[in-house]
Amino acid sequence: MLGSTSSQVNVQKLQRANIRGTLGRGIEQDTERHIAFAGPERLIHSGVKQDSPTIPLPPEPNRMPERTERHLTWKKLEPDRFRVMLAVLFRMEIPNIQVEQLLGPAIAIGIVLFTFLLYWLLRPQPDPFPYESREALMSESELAFFEVLEEALEDEYRIYSKVRLEDVIQVRPGTDSRSAFTARNRIKSRHVDFLLCDPESMEIIASIELDDRSHERQDRIERDIFVDEALRVSGVPCIHFPVQRKYSRRELRRGIEEGISKDN
Repeated sequence: MLGSTSSQVNVQKLQRANIRGTLGRGIEQDTERHIAFAGPERLIHSGVKQDSPTIPLPPEPNRMPERTERHLTWKKLEPDRFRVMLAVLFRMEIPNIQVEQLLGPAIAIGIVLFTFLLYWLLRPQPDPFPYESREALMSESELAFFEVLEEALEDEYRIYSKVRLEDVIQVRPGTDSRSAFTARNRIKSRHVDFLLCDPESMEIIASIELDDRSHERQDRIERDIFVDEALRVSGVPCIHFPVQRKYSRRELRRGIEEGISKDN
């Protein structure tokens, strides 16, 4: 019994000795690897001489990765609310500069904005009613023609001057919206020189165009062709008279009667 106990103790001692030997060899190997990796400077800094058999200190634990320059910049910017605000507003990285260095550009920008605001407030306001009266409804040549026309027709027709073409003809009902829009735009902003109406029913009888030299231009020729055709298909005769120094009442009446009877 006693012998078995002593043998067990010896076995345990032997195992401990083997463990120590193994640990010693492992530590020596780790030391050699540490010297090869870190170099003698690391060991000297750690308090271990290069030729010393003393076991060196274990390597320092892994450090946290150093912050980038951007992180350092933001850390310095934290107490500076002005620069942080600029960075947030403009979504840009602000270099690590002092607030004093930003004052100059900020003042310049402020002066420009203030000048622009002052100009915008003091600028001339547009007139909401930029209109004025014309000198007369008719030109001299139109007035001379109108006076003779009234004498020639007497009270047979009512005569109106400068009537919008859109008030004389219209787009036929049932026309598709796209075609109607285009057709209406073609007669907008156009007018006839004179319009003859029945004195009682105000029925449209005929239109009169007084042709001066401007009607010889190519654009006016194309305009007259379009207006004449639009009036013709609408059932409204369009009678043309050239501008003259003097007009004959008889010729004007005969021309109007022929123009009305021709289209009827």
